[in-house]
Amino acid sequence: MKVFSWYDLVSGELDLSKEFSDNSNQLQLFSNGTALTIGAFDGPHLGHKRIFSAVMAKSKLLHGVITFSKLPRAKKEGTAFAGTLSTLSQRLKRFADSGFDFVILIDFSLDFARMSGRAFLDVLSRFLKMRFLAVGRNFRCGYQVDTGAAELSEYAAEKKITLELVPEFCINNERVSSSRIRDYIEKAEFAIAKDFLGYSYEIDCSSFVISEIEKEISESVIKLKSVNGFAQIMPPVGLYNVCIEVLFCDSSGEPKMRSFAGSCEVNPTFLLCRFSCQVACLKVQTIRFNVF
Repeated sequence: MKVFSWYDLVSGELDLSKEFSDNSNQLQLFSNGTALTIGAFDGPHLGHKRIFSAVMAKSKLLHGVITFSKLPRAKKEGTAFAGTLSTLSQRLKRFADSGFDFVILIDFSLDFARMSGRAFLDVLSRFLKMRFLAVGRNFRCGYQVDTGAAELSEYAAEKKITLELVPEFCINNERVSSSRIRDYIEKAEFAIAKDFLGYSYEIDCSSFVISEIEKEISESVIKLKSVNGFAQIMPPVGLYNVCIEVLFCDSSGEPKMRSFAGSCEVNPTFLLCRFSCQVACLKVQTIRFNVF
């Protein structure tokens, strides 16, 4: 999967026919046009996956995601925003796992925020040869959210684009949404969060710093800090059963990845991880909250 910036797209510097010239199948698909979806896709969760499936069903088109490098809500709310469900690297991995060919990352700047919905769609039509678009029924875009289902339908008919408005996805009569999942994480209700996400909630620790390491008789104790604070939503202060994925050196000195069952003490400014490990830990990659 290839990742490009919105600036590359609108500046005319991005030519997908050249970018995919090394893959004859993808090049042929792009000649037919693209199947796209648009959204923040924080998670992504099971509702998002239904949208992804609609895009991937268009087997004769190149598949792409238009998303944000940083969630617009996080930019707007600043320090008042409690955190995201996923980091950009986690989202990109799940896009790739879903089978997408490319991602366009938007930096939610003031200039972009002032763009009308129609102007935004025109960019996708002109530079990406959009032939199919799948979004949720409640999707809106553009300056002062001027473009919703009615405007999208009108635009699609005019440009001969196939539009699929995917119904909301519910579990036990509750709509699956990123906001709702964040609420459950803040209450440490990991089982419901897992049901909505389709996988256990994970903290991406790749940018965290190991500030302390202690070796006890049968376990390692590692204190993790984030230089700029926690970007992801955290459960309440407390002790949790987790699965910890670490990078370590084996007896040959080669770095390897391995998962360990352990515990994580969540504090406002740091995480304290304990797990049975008799090897030298180089880095903690992820912390997955277990559900019993």
